[in-house]
Amino acid sequence: MTWVNHHTIFQYIARVDRTLLFLNLMLLMGVAALPWPASVVASYLREGNAAHVALAVYSLFLVFHALVFGAMWWHLTRTGHLFDDRVDVEAARATRARFALGSIVYPITVGLSFVSAPLTLAVHGLIALYYAFNQVPVPTKPQAAPAGSSAS
Repeated sequence: MTWVNHHTIFQYIARVDRTLLFLNLMLLMGVAALPWPASVVASYLREGNAAHVALAVYSLFLVFHALVFGAMWWHLTRTGHLFDDRVDVEAARATRARFALGSIVYPITVGLSFVSAPLTLAVHGLIALYYAFNQVPVPTKPQAAPAGSSAS
């Protein structure tokens, strides 16, 4: 979901600055590293206490993702100067809380992983569904009527 939402956002970016480049680099490094904690979970899911540690490691990676993605969205919406002209910057700012949800829920999953590995997996699945359907589209301005047409 990180990659899909990343791609959606970057369709609306016209310019980049140094901060965005570093935030993007950090986010993509996290995406590139995510297969490792996922394989740790797959290897230790049925191993009692090891499953709890594996889910905690996985959850920590997703805390990192959430924090970096949230920081990137806050940076983009702070002034809106990096977006192209289609983006409604005020409406985009209003979506900050949706981006921040992962920054709240993922740390909870770190603790939850030591209570119940299956429940932690279920919460991760629910968060993935949330981000699959709640983050798009980027808020855009209403389309202006084409020149020469009259509004009825």
